[in-house]
Amino acid sequence: MFSHSLPKENILSYSVWHVNLNNSWRKIKVIEGRQHGKAIIAKIDGIENIDEAKKIIGTDIYIEKSQLPKLAEDEHYFVDLVGLEVFNKNNEMLGTAASLFSNGAHNVLVVEGEKQYLIPYLKPFLLKVDIKNKKIFMDWDKDF
Repeated sequence: MFSHSLPKENILSYSVWHVNLNNSWRKIKVIEGRQHGKAIIAKIDGIENIDEAKKIIGTDIYIEKSQLPKLAEDEHYFVDLVGLEVFNKNNEMLGTAASLFSNGAHNVLVVEGEKQYLIPYLKPFLLKVDIKNKKIFMDWDKDF
């Protein structure tokens, strides 16, 4: 599997995962796992052979948000930022936060609006995250 957790092996610290198989959510229990090259391999309760394992290949794995560690007041999980409106320092709306990803050097905020912006999600570009008012403020020119 490919893990988006940081570090990637942290996915193994969550003993219950949720997967959507054939439009039905199923809980799966992780028995053990380890990093293998750039991926993670895991033994899952009830999956005893490759044919059973193939049924979950390509599915997204979710955990319950309650399993995540509590963050400091000024920290946020990526999932909490998706859907927030993104403004620049001139209070011009750039669009909506569609996703975030790591390019290996830093995180990148994908903003969808009249055009798509890929903005480095780090200071000095990140000015403020206002979860309460569902806004992110970035130092980014609308014409970039």
